[in-house]
Amino acid sequence: MSRISIFCLLIIVHPLACKGPSEYKNRFALEPVAKPLEISISRQTKNFVFYSQYVRIDGHDYIGILNYDHNRIEIYNLKTGQIAKMVQFHHEGPEAFGRVSNFFIETLDSLFVDCDHEMAVGISDGSGNIVTRLSYKSDITGRRFVPTPPWVGSRPYKIGNKIYYLQSYMYGDSNGQLTEERRNETYLNVALNTETGECITLPLIYPEEMVGGEVWKSPNVMRTIGRDGLFVYHFWNLPELFVSDGYHSFRKLPVESNYRLKFSQDSYKYRYDLTGSLMNTLSHDMIRDILYDEYRDCFYLFYMKRNENPNPESNMFLKMQYPDCFILILDKDLKHMGEVFLPDNTYSFQFSFITPEGLYISEDHPNNPDFEEDFMRFRLFKLEKQ
Repeated sequence: MSRISIFCLLIIVHPLACKGPSEYKNRFALEPVAKPLEISISRQTKNFVFYSQYVRIDGHDYIGILNYDHNRIEIYNLKTGQIAKMVQFHHEGPEAFGRVSNFFIETLDSLFVDCDHEMAVGISDGSGNIVTRLSYKSDITGRRFVPTPPWVGSRPYKIGNKIYYLQSYMYGDSNGQLTEERRNETYLNVALNTETGECITLPLIYPEEMVGGEVWKSPNVMRTIGRDGLFVYHFWNLPELFVSDGYHSFRKLPVESNYRLKFSQDSYKYRYDLTGSLMNTLSHDMIRDILYDEYRDCFYLFYMKRNENPNPESNMFLKMQYPDCFILILDKDLKHMGEVFLPDNTYSFQFSFITPEGLYISEDHPNNPDFEEDFMRFRLFKLEKQ
């Protein structure tokens, strides 16, 4: 089974949970613009993307995407809709770096590329040559850790000269539950210094509310980083958001939503039943991503909406890959701003990015009548006061 297939299975078994009262007024909404953004792609590029990065360089806007199948990074100019740079990497042979899993674009000729299989970061030029190679297999004390898959809400973040990775909790022999003993040795964050090569385990551990709860495979946490380096976490099926101003402790905040969320509490019993696991997941809500909008100082939480009666004869894998979602908008203090329910079978919510103009969401859903394999299409949504 491929790593991508494994990742899809990991997503399947990790519902999260929260509940909110029906008392919040939608003060803001995401208003779509009339014309979508179109980017021309080749037959070797898919418009379902696991990892992407928006970046502004010298006044120009670019979106970089990971072409996982061909082990390369493609950088597109958002104004022209054409490719601006293609950086090829090798995963075999004398010049091999490995299979690229994620990246950070500094300039068109300077990139940090990550191979999570090898747990290595390469500093690369614009030709794909690896100038410097760094390892994060263990920290400076020799402690090894298990990073989460580096996509969507579990993605690493680069802040200055440090890359912050999330660590998974693996259930081992604990019958799918997190024990207090295991919690005290399961750290959330590891920071790799890209200048010194030092890898340091940070002291923050999983919250005590998870002890005794169902936690049996990664990823079991999603995270984004907000203003002033504020990390915001959403764990498993806990009903709160967890915020860390530093790296030692959390403060909890309720998830404010009018939508009555319903999350699975018993996915562990389906660990050997693929169909049962799919049915269980689709019949519950699930958080799929958290994005921070630095231009408007707010957060977007993407939730997969539940289907109370999923059809076991349908293509459930497709539904997991292209779920029906709604977006919860929270302000800088994680207070309710609005909720947006977008039409089903239209958007590919996993591929979203934020620019000074607003939030772009991919329209490359295979059931979208405008879907074409030769283009990536994005709808711009502007945050508007109601």
